[in-house]
Amino acid sequence: MTRGAPVTIAVADEDVARAIDEWIAGDRHQGSVVGLRRRPWEYSTSAPLEFVTAVMDDGREHNLVLKYLGPADTTEKARRVKPSFVIDPRREIEVYRRLLAPLQIGPSLVGSNIDLTSDSYWLLLEHVDGPRLTDVGELTAWAASARWLGALHARLEPMVDGPLHRAAGLMECDREWYRVWMDRALQFFASDDPSPSRHGRSALRWLAGRYDCVIERLVSLPLTLIHGDFYPSNVLVIGPPDNPRPCPIDWEAASIGPGVLDLAALSAGNWSEQDRRELTAAYAAGAGSNLAPCAIGESLAYAHIHLAVQQLGWFGRRRRPAAHARDWLADAVDRAEALNL
Repeated sequence: MTRGAPVTIAVADEDVARAIDEWIAGDRHQGSVVGLRRRPWEYSTSAPLEFVTAVMDDGREHNLVLKYLGPADTTEKARRVKPSFVIDPRREIEVYRRLLAPLQIGPSLVGSNIDLTSDSYWLLLEHVDGPRLTDVGELTAWAASARWLGALHARLEPMVDGPLHRAAGLMECDREWYRVWMDRALQFFASDDPSPSRHGRSALRWLAGRYDCVIERLVSLPLTLIHGDFYPSNVLVIGPPDNPRPCPIDWEAASIGPGVLDLAALSAGNWSEQDRRELTAAYAAGAGSNLAPCAIGESLAYAHIHLAVQQLGWFGRRRRPAAHARDWLADAVDRAEALNL
């Protein structure tokens, strides 16, 4: 994580307090805000964040996170690396309003704003006190997250053709979507050393010649509403160690696509094959799928290839955040060879 830049378009204290008062009243609790403590939060990435502590008239305090999503709020670093076609400041706000809050998924939605005239877009969320999954070593917590994810995908599958798709501007993982990432990756690597290597242009061109097989496999899979960026750094873990519960955050990339894309993000990394099979089995159990875990596991291998290509098409040779730092190209080539593509 990089330290966030100072917020330049701040939400007024009275607007923050009003949102909190309405949230408290909606939960049938008494009290009102008498003071706010606000500071930039160190977990900011592409969107600036504030950590807000609301002091109530009865002495209680509520910790909240204020997330700025407007075009002018995006950090300079994010503007350099984030493809313009994935940016829609409405998306995460509408996903919280129309989906997550009603289903009580993730942090509680305290308040939000979409103002097209002033380009003001923000979310105010209850702070969740729990470690990120990246900092949890027990496989049980990862398996619980995979099981929860499978159940969520099954639950959201009927919503694919619903009004949320249009209202939130959800991205669609179709052939054009998959292809654009390979095209971007090829552009990034165009000036690379052409000598044979598993880490450069020749390997990427080899993979590009087989990428249509990956696309065809992925577009053949059932669609659901996916998080789109379900890396363990975006999953908080709450509850006791023997009953961990995942709490996903950062829904800016919410999409319509196959569930294995989220599972691929969750299981990316240096897992043993046995551990990855356990995660896949947990996902299948949560989804209640008729498919055997081995069938999901094969589709997962295709999803991992796309995930690697998407990383290459997003960052190219530029330095990635620590959560995404790995040799994605060599990983994709290895998986393609294992599938005999």
